[in-house]
Amino acid sequence: MSLEAAVVGLVGVGESTSKDGGQTWSNNPFAIQFTNPIANPLVEDRPWVAAYGSTEVCISVHEGAVIGDVWCSYDSGLTFTQVGSAFDALHSWLVAETSIPGAIHIDPNTGYIYVPFSGLASATEAANPVEVACGGLTGINCPYKLHTVYMAVSTNGGLTFTDYTVYVNPNNQVNYGSNFLAMAVDRAGNLYEAYSDGVSLFYSYSTDTGQTWHGPYQVNQAPSSWAIEPWLTAGDPGKIDIVWYGTNNCGAAITDADNCQQSATWSVFFAQNRNVFASPTGFTQQQVTEMIHMGPVCLNGGGCQSYRGLFDDFGVTADPTTGMATVVYDNDMYTPSNSNNLPNPDCTSQYTSSSDPAQQNCVHTVIAHQTSGTSVFRKHSFRITGESLTQESDLAHADYNVQGQNDGEAPITALSVSLAGVSLPLTFSSALPLQPGATISGQSVISLQTVLLVLVTAYPVDVTATFVDGTTITQPTTVAYTIA
Repeated sequence: MSLEAAVVGLVGVGESTSKDGGQTWSNNPFAIQFTNPIANPLVEDRPWVAAYGSTEVCISVHEGAVIGDVWCSYDSGLTFTQVGSAFDALHSWLVAETSIPGAIHIDPNTGYIYVPFSGLASATEAANPVEVACGGLTGINCPYKLHTVYMAVSTNGGLTFTDYTVYVNPNNQVNYGSNFLAMAVDRAGNLYEAYSDGVSLFYSYSTDTGQTWHGPYQVNQAPSSWAIEPWLTAGDPGKIDIVWYGTNNCGAAITDADNCQQSATWSVFFAQNRNVFASPTGFTQQQVTEMIHMGPVCLNGGGCQSYRGLFDDFGVTADPTTGMATVVYDNDMYTPSNSNNLPNPDCTSQYTSSSDPAQQNCVHTVIAHQTSGTSVFRKHSFRITGESLTQESDLAHADYNVQGQNDGEAPITALSVSLAGVSLPLTFSSALPLQPGATISGQSVISLQTVLLVLVTAYPVDVTATFVDGTTITQPTTVAYTIA
């Protein structure tokens, strides 16, 4: 695994690599560095890192107003000797102005490298004299916003990139550049890119390594009328999870979260689509948290009027075994009575305005784990919906009962159960195979001469499902032995 960070002064990027699961790290504090940073007016910021295999590590960075280059190492981060421009010859004009790039990704099957970003729509826009002069500290308003979404694709290990247009919004005042653009690659190599215009959240998908795109499709629904800072992960083909910060009361006609009213209440939202190709808008949406922030949200870096209370510490990933989601997010609320979310030691009061220092003192990172429901890796799945272990009236036997559902996509041909390491014979309520979506219950009468059980004791249970293609999944649970 690899980690990276912008160097103090923003004149380089440091990178660290671990080869033992994070127990120890090698440190390369200046993996990428300008040869003469004092003479170069640009800065290196917002680095993203991705790895391929055991030796290849690539980093994309934001240099000044543009993406800059993608640097790759082939010795596990010791040296970064290969550098490639994220812009191809037909899009060299993008150097003038693009968004901060989203996280770089490498397809683990092909090694293809992807960098999502937004920018102007054409060379004509980039050449506009006012566009050339505007922005930054000039005080000149830019005639065009970053209203086009792109994907930079390298099929040769980062030597060169080809830039593909994901979506051009015909309204050139829409800005996708204030939010990081997020992307994911599913197990079949299909691509997904998510982007927010400051109010609504959209995504597009590609089934041909980024060459053509479908969308945009809106993701957020009420009560998340505003949706910002999206992140997503993908699993089996066509299955994606998307998370974001959402609110329903930013203020009438507000399109920049930095201008939200102080009464705006923000929460983490989660949406899942398990069949993108057949139903691209078929999301189920849930609110993951209670209020984690109130008021404006800074999306403009040093140009914000509010504190950067939520920072950019946000993301979602899926457990590689179960497919259940884990969400990492920021919370800057003062919650001294919540034992699961105690405030920082220097957080002693709830902030009351976007300039209140208490907001900075209270911000902390939280992790939420999905514990039930469907996931993005559920081709093979048997969900246990109920379980009991009770003593029979003859005091010589116990009854074990289990109920479950095939919530995957493949028929189940066999089910088996072991209790405290002892295999139990089961009588089922219906014949196998168990088709997707169907439910079943099973019962086993246990002789207490065979298995010694003690009342009010919890015993380990393993439920194993075998699918039509031979795949097996074992779910460990515990069940308490009680009196019926």
